[in-house]
Amino acid sequence: MNRIKVNHYTDLLMYKIEQVIKSLKYDLNQYINNLNIGLTAEQLFVLDTISSENNACQQDIAEKLSKDKSNIKRIVEILENKGFITRKTGKKNNRLVNYLYITKSGKKIIDDNIDKIKEYMEQLFSPISTEEEQILRDLVERLKKDISSD
Repeated sequence: MNRIKVNHYTDLLMYKIEQVIKSLKYDLNQYINNLNIGLTAEQLFVLDTISSENNACQQDIAEKLSKDKSNIKRIVEILENKGFITRKTGKKNNRLVNYLYITKSGKKIIDDNIDKIKEYMEQLFSPISTEEEQILRDLVERLKKDISSD
């Protein structure tokens, strides 16, 4: 198969994808910042994941969000200090782990904001059709599968 010839790193598809992701993250963070909820997008997504997972520990959240454990640990500490989650020690595979639970105030943040945020995220992709979105999803999944099988 012939590949598209590129002269510079900035011509690579990987670079183009990276630029789109940076722009999407920036726009989303600006939107969430304007909601004045006191959380970053990353913190909010960890909170939402804790809300939707039963008996999740930090490692489970890290795996689900494809984030490193130290990053999740830092975010969990922030969310706990703000009173949005609690940790309870338990055992998993004969090891002590901290299970994460959302508090009432954390649940209120999710209930009051997550639908607006999801709607905004969908608007970010409004320039592409439903069919194009499905093609993009399929391509991304195929790339992810091929890369992870190496």
